[in-house]
Amino acid sequence: MTSVVMKTLDRLVLQFLKSIIDPLLDQFQFAYRNNRSVDDAVALGLFYVLQHLDSPNTYARILFVDLSSAFNTIIPSKRFDKIQSLGFLKPCVCGSSVFF
Repeated sequence: MTSVVMKTLDRLVLQFLKSIIDPLLDQFQFAYRNNRSVDDAVALGLFYVLQHLDSPNTYARILFVDLSSAFNTIIPSKRFDKIQSLGFLKPCVCGSSVFF
């Protein structure tokens, strides 16, 4: 019974938060949005580059970097210590993960 109530509450809160946050997101935000993907980001980037190359005497350089797993190998406690040593504001520590 509790799980059904919590799932319903979760969906209601999620809908409420999405209605507030979605208008504030940048149009080039592709992560964590419905019907958006890396393919969309690449296609849009290539569109702008090709549009730029239509002008005479122009060139473009493109670098695609996949950072999706870049931080999976870093030990969270070491990352937290490094962030503190650099003088950044103290991040929220939840469990074994560090969130900004």
